[in-house]
Amino acid sequence: MVRTFIAVDIDSDEIISKLVEIQRRIAASGALMKLVEPENIHITLYFLGEVPEERITLIRNIVENCSENINEFEIHIARLGAFPKPTKPRVIWAGIGSGGEILTQIANCLRDKLPRHGFRREDKEFHPHITLARVKRYNSRLVHEIKNLSMVDIGRFLVKTIKVKKSTLTSRGPIYEDLHVIELK
Repeated sequence: MVRTFIAVDIDSDEIISKLVEIQRRIAASGALMKLVEPENIHITLYFLGEVPEERITLIRNIVENCSENINEFEIHIARLGAFPKPTKPRVIWAGIGSGGEILTQIANCLRDKLPRHGFRREDKEFHPHITLARVKRYNSRLVHEIKNLSMVDIGRFLVKTIKVKKSTLTSRGPIYEDLHVIELK
């Protein structure tokens, strides 16, 4: 079995360094949180969980089908927020502005097609975002910092690929590996 998800990697050193600076600022609040490692920062389109290795090719084929008419596109990363809400943060995220509608189109196609082939159904509505931290215990300084950064403009980058990825859980955090890279036109 392979713990699998479909994602867009953030292929811009400049964007990653800006996101890491935001992580540094929210961590300075003293709240108890687990930051996403810089090499693991991505946009999840669909989380499949544990799937048999022989079904990975089928997943790749479905991703190819859902992205076959999509050209490379730019996304704008802006805003900082939290789930379930900024005043009670459990997950801190950077938002996707323009380009988010294309990510949503791909994600909705995956949500339609994957369950038809027996894969787990994604129940939550898709909201394109980049997870930066998972909060174990928040404080007023963290809530204040999220508010201060709520309108931050992080930048733009070109999405050229969609990836089927493997996640290996370790005591130091997950290790991600590309299983298939689907190139956009």
